[in-house]
This record gives sequence, structure tokens and C-alpha cells, in this order.
Amino acid sequence: MRAKALRSTCRFLLMICLADHAGAAPAPTLLEVWINGRPTGKIGEFVLRGDGLAATPRELAELGLSPRTTPGDELADIVADRDFRWHVDQATGRLYVTASEARLVRTTISAVADSAMAGAVESGTGSTLNYDTTVTGDARRQAFSAYLDARVFSGHGIVAAQALMTAFRSGTTTTYRATRLDFNYTVSLPDRLLRLRLGDFITSGADSQRAIRLGGIQFGSDFALRPDLITMPLPDFRGNAVVPTIADILVNDTSAISLPIDAGPFEIRNVPVQTGSGKVSLKVLSV
Repeated sequence: MRAKALRSTCRFLLMICLADHAGAAPAPTLLEVWINGRPTGKIGEFVLRGDGLAATPRELAELGLSPRTTPGDELADIVADRDFRWHVDQATGRLYVTASEARLVRTTISAVADSAMAGAVESGTGSTLNYDTTVTGDARRQAFSAYLDARVFSGHGIVAAQALMTAFRSGTTTTYRATRLDFNYTVSLPDRLLRLRLGDFITSGADSQRAIRLGGIQFGSDFALRPDLITMPLPDFRGNAVVPTIADILVNDTSAISLPIDAGPFEIRNVPVQTGSGKVSLKVLSV
């Protein structure tokens, strides 16, 4: 009876092991990826299914490949056609891919800093006092004048005030005079490019418009809050690099920026603003 129970227990455990083995997902295989005869320096995670190969579309996109697969994060078979061919070298652990330009992911590079990468604006608390004084006189007259500029700032805004003070003495008579100049409270919102000013201000507009000094409330956009923001369209460059290259952008025959580019189709956006004669060219150098 004990031997029969032992055989039943062993048979049950064997069935469980076989069931777990049958339902287990295929083990992934790491392969070094070569594209069009050149190493990419990247290793991808694939699943070998007999003579087929499978991977997730996200994994293929990170490797710079765009074969015909089903979108999503699930494993999908890599279908070979006339524009996309592959074979695996088990001995070296490499995946060799031969693909046309249309089946490669285009590398997009920005020639200027991304505004999203700009550092956050930091605000502190403090005060400043600027002054400019002048004293003149002779044996009969003396004059004193002072220009004062005081500011108090914090994360809630800036309070600024300017004043002009004079003292004039002639003989035994002394005359004092104080003139209030601009006084305002300013709140800036750099993330929204907005500025609010209460008090004295000077109107702004086109160069043909006359500036007027007013008192009251001024609210509007101020692009000067973001010097890194470019408000004009910039040219783009597109091409296809057979080998890893260095793209040298020339503005008026002067090197403006150099960018490393991997092999395959590429696009360089936001080329620096044209100045002078407005001539912009791209030179590609092999590495």
C-alpha cells in the first residue's frame, strides 16, 4: 500500500513539473545587433521560436529597427521581406539585419537645448540699494543731489522704488526737495511667459509706436522672461548616414555646432538662427 501511494505521489509531482514546463514562456536570448554590416553597439532581447525570431515592438524601436510587427508590448514575430532580412549567428551571439532606409527608425536630434531641459527658475529673498550722489559748491553756494534706487525681492515679486533728493544752500538759506520717480510692484511667471506690474510703467509695443509713461496695471506676455525660447521657425536637415558620422553645421561658413549621428536616417531640427548672409550648410564627416 505504501509503495502504491509513493508511486501515485511521484506521478502527481511529475505531472505538475511537466505542466509548469509546458506553460512556461520561452527564455529570452540576448543578441548583439548588427545593421547593414556594421555593429550598433546595442544588445537586444529576443525570443527564438524554431526558425523564427520574436521581440516586442518597443525593443525593436530602441534598437533602431522598424520591421512589420503588431503594435504593442506583446511579443511579435519579426517578418522578413525584401526590405528587411535577418539571420542569427548562434556561435557569436549576433543578429545580422539588412534593412532599407524605410525600415530603420529615423534618429531625431535637436541642435538647440530643449526648453523642457531648461533649469527651473529659482527665487531668493533680499534687498538692494543703489545710489549716485553729486556735491558741488563754492564759497557762496553749495548743492547736493542723490539718486536712490531701492528694491525688495522675494518669491512673491519685486517692489522697486526710485527717488531723487536735492539740497541747495545759498548763504544761510537751505532748500530741500525730494521727487518720487517710479514705484511699482512686479510679479513674473516665467513658465507661462506672463508679467504683472502694478504702479508706474512704460508702455511697450512696436518700434514705430511711441512709448508712454503711465500709472496703473500692466499685464501681458513677456518673452524676455525666457531668453532660451526661440519664437521664430528654424530650418531642419534630413539625410541618411551609411556609417556613424559627425554632422558639422556651418553658418556663414563658420562652424556653429557638431553632433554625433549613428548610421541610418537622421533628422537635425532647430538649426541655429541664420545671421549675416543667411547661409547654412551641413558637412558630414566619417568617424
